[in-house]
Amino acid sequence: MNKQVKILFIFFLLISSTLFSQKIIFHIQSPFGKNEKITLSEFDWIMEKIKVLHRQDFDSLGRAEFLFNVGYPRKIVLGNNEIFIEPEKEVFLTLDSNFVIMKVQAAYPANYTMYQKLHSSSTRQEDSAISAFPEKIKERYKNLFLQQIAIADSAKKQNLISPRFYTFLTTECNSRYLSGLYYYYTARKDVVSTPASFLEEFSKDKFEDETNLNSMFYSFALYNYVSYISQGNDGTIAAFDRILQTINNGFNGSQKEFLLTYLFRRYCKLQKSEYNKILPQAYYDLMETVKTPKYKESIQYNYQYYLKANRPVPDSVAILPLTMKNAESSLKEVLNKGNSTKIILFWASWCGPCISEIRELKEKFPDLKSSRFDFVFISADEDDLKFKAAAGKLGIQSFRLNKSLAVYSSFFKLSALPRHLLIKNGQIEDLNFDLKIIY
Repeated sequence: MNKQVKILFIFFLLISSTLFSQKIIFHIQSPFGKNEKITLSEFDWIMEKIKVLHRQDFDSLGRAEFLFNVGYPRKIVLGNNEIFIEPEKEVFLTLDSNFVIMKVQAAYPANYTMYQKLHSSSTRQEDSAISAFPEKIKERYKNLFLQQIAIADSAKKQNLISPRFYTFLTTECNSRYLSGLYYYYTARKDVVSTPASFLEEFSKDKFEDETNLNSMFYSFALYNYVSYISQGNDGTIAAFDRILQTINNGFNGSQKEFLLTYLFRRYCKLQKSEYNKILPQAYYDLMETVKTPKYKESIQYNYQYYLKANRPVPDSVAILPLTMKNAESSLKEVLNKGNSTKIILFWASWCGPCISEIRELKEKFPDLKSSRFDFVFISADEDDLKFKAAAGKLGIQSFRLNKSLAVYSSFFKLSALPRHLLIKNGQIEDLNFDLKIIY
């Protein structure tokens, strides 16, 4: 082997080793058969969506084996379990009939069971009996926090959880404790006299490490802290301005971008008409200021949400004709019939992912019916013959946009298919609904 080939071979081994080191081989045993799947998912709290990361069939013996790309250490959901994943060679899990992990073989087994243990160990009770006594509320919250930390400390001493998970978990527990105090303070401050010391632990030194932004609870606590020091959590325009000033003057880097994004999202979700005075300019400013792709995506999505969601589909769109079997209807007529919850599925005969998705949907709902919602299929096909052939082959009843295509494409952003819309009681609830949530 000449020198150049040898160097390339060593480089290949190093790259392969690095890539493989970011993965886990899962070996899962369950009481299920071939008709069941195990799902790994993650709650994308920036976009407020559940992302399906991997789905794997069980074989006839209830086994599922697959290689999973970790990416970076974080919390995800496997079956009905919150787990913390980071690169390791192999993990062996045994599930019960409720998809709950019963047995683990791994380098750090408690990474896969600690959340269950913390949930089951919680002794927190209803606060109604002591809700008028801030000191007792704080004592209860503090005791719960210390109890959870003690469980984590014990697992760490026994080498059952990884150092990364221990840091993540203790940060998360502390953040939940601080947010609990803050929520009590904001909910009761008008009816209960809260001592100045109640939120003394709510200080900036708790939020120095921006790598903790991977934790939803840390991020929420950080925003709560900013709201607290800005004296602004009432949803007014004045509060928006105060929080914005605090962020711009007191934070940098990823924390600043997150805080700007979350402030904007919160006001978009509140859906108040007077926000027309601030949100359009804020949107323009943030799209110039924020550089992180996931935050920019959230800003864009939430601004579209503000403009369209929690409102009816406008008549300029809703009354346009939809055709089915040479007869015409409209989205407005469709929404006034049947279940008050509708899942609108936009598709086309030329869209491969659409066809695959509809076939998978029919596996889950053979007659395409549910007591929880109605499915409404709307095709973006321009060719009527291809549309009818595809709908017939799939065995679905579908509308076609026909003359309404341009307006629908503009309003619902149909340049990329498939696209799903969730409508409840005539109001748009989700402009980009994840269909796998209902599986």
